[in-house]
Amino acid sequence: MVSGTNLIATMPKRLAMDYAQNPELKIVKAPKPLDAFSCLMVWHPRMNSDAAHVWLRHIIAKVAGTIKKTS
Repeated sequence: MVSGTNLIATMPKRLAMDYAQNPELKIVKAPKPLDAFSCLMVWHPRMNSDAAHVWLRHIIAKVAGTIKKTS
């Protein structure tokens, strides 16, 4: 669960361990391997033409495109 909400966060184990000391959070293994899922980027419309934001989105998309699927 995400502290202070009724949400669940799925993340890599190494990242989760950064939060392991927080007593409000409980880290558990997924009950079974997770199926593939889609990722997307979302931003406020006013950032559509912000040069720095456009550049960052481009870099993220480029790097994400190099990640190999494992299923």
